[in-house]
Amino acid sequence: MDNFEPTSEIPTIPSAPSVEKTNWRQFALDLIETLFLAVALYLGINAISARVRVDGFSMNPTLQDGEYVLVSKVTYRLGQPQHGDIIVFKYPGQPPQDLIKRIIGLPGDSVQ
Repeated sequence: MDNFEPTSEIPTIPSAPSVEKTNWRQFALDLIETLFLAVALYLGINAISARVRVDGFSMNPTLQDGEYVLVSKVTYRLGQPQHGDIIVFKYPGQPPQDLIKRIIGLPGDSVQ
């Protein structure tokens, strides 16, 4: 026991892989691709929907004054409006003003 010598070597811990320098060209391409996809998604969503601000209290309690609603632009191209639907339309007297109303009567209905 006086001459103790280790019979095996101490295992070494493998070193971590070296960190590569950032590839600026790849970063720029990724950034351009991300921006392109974001713009395409934004334009696509705006092509089929619109954001409209509720102005007034005529739709209380369903919609509150000052709320924003997301409105489909394609729904009535695919089908007809039904009783109870909430619609957004341009007021004939003032084109920039959007009105939000609930349908209570359709052509041919008598409303009293």
